[in-house]
Amino acid sequence: MTERHHDIELAVGGGARWMSYRELADARGISIASAARLVLRRRWPRQPGNDGSTRVAVPLSEIEPSARHQTDDGPSSAPVTPPDIYPDIGRLVSGLEAAVAALTVRAETADRRADQAEARADAERARADQTAAARLAAEARADRTDAALVGERARADALRDRIEALQARLAAAEAEGTASDVEAAEMTTQLKQARAEAQAAQDRAAEAERTDAARRSAGVLARLRAAWRGE
Repeated sequence: MTERHHDIELAVGGGARWMSYRELADARGISIASAARLVLRRRWPRQPGNDGSTRVAVPLSEIEPSARHQTDDGPSSAPVTPPDIYPDIGRLVSGLEAAVAALTVRAETADRRADQAEARADAERARADQTAAARLAAEARADRTDAALVGERARADALRDRIEALQARLAAAEAEGTASDVEAAEMTTQLKQARAEAQAAQDRAAEAERTDAARRSAGVLARLRAAWRGE
């Protein structure tokens, strides 16, 4: 094996080697465009290499140029068009071969980029779905907090009304002297319980207000971070 072939050798098993279009062209002594056409015609496996170039699994028997390869990608025994009749045909054919090879490489690169773009789009859609779910959960928590706050305020108002009524009854009974000691003690006990319940309702309402304020502050910070990230 020549030194050049030793440099491009990369065994893949099964009697084949991974080679770039240029390496295949150099090994067979043909143009890159002819190598690309040969790969397409033979349908040899292809994959992107670590350097970004496409590599082809070339059977070992197809690497070295030989007489039996000449009909595929090299000179043939067919009559050659006299150069004095069509002097530019060689340059035209070479240009077309180079264009075909370049388009083949560009198409494979475009396919890889399209796959990568689709993967990024899928990831963005997944993040958007997660963000929407988190937003819905936050809104549900906010609704529960608001409902709890309204409920605690209503209970506190009702207890204040009850306290005022008990205070009025107790004051009237004391002024008229119509309440017995037992009734006065019972009303006093009810008044203490109502005050304790009212204080507990006020404490729960205050806690609900603090929770709501913290939620709103966190929401503002989240929106600021999203704006800073450009979301």
